[in-house]
Amino acid sequence: MSFTIQQVQADDLPTIYEMMLELARHVYGSDYKIKISLEKLKKDFCRDPAAFSAVLVKDGNTAIGYAIYCFKYLSWTGEFLYLDDLYIKPECRSSGIGRKLISHLAQIASEQGCAGMEWYVENSNGRAIKFYETFGLKTLIGTSIFRCKELSKLESN
Repeated sequence: MSFTIQQVQADDLPTIYEMMLELARHVYGSDYKIKISLEKLKKDFCRDPAAFSAVLVKDGNTAIGYAIYCFKYLSWTGEFLYLDDLYIKPECRSSGIGRKLISHLAQIASEQGCAGMEWYVENSNGRAIKFYETFGLKTLIGTSIFRCKELSKLESN
């Protein structure tokens, strides 16, 4: 399979959004609804500075995968590339695309002067965990992730 990896432009966002829906169904089941709209995705991408960056994987003119990332700063380490989504269409998996995509993102992180990359994987996604372990990576032990979706809970204190 011959494929290319390119930086996403605003007109690619509907394609990315459709694959985001596919990923959500793959991970959480066919009834799962993502919270973000295409309009909000476009707004976040087009603001200055953009809330995220993304790359699109294509086989010819056909989109077959994507990755969404941004940069985060860790006070004791420095800047990291944070990988939010990595998705390859099921029929294109196990063909080396994921490895090339990780390598491409690592090059972006290196060019940015990042100290590393970081991402989360659902514990139920054993296939993804095994894939990342082929790079010699290990899961972080002793780390708890806190997420607040109702900011008013924090603002009122």
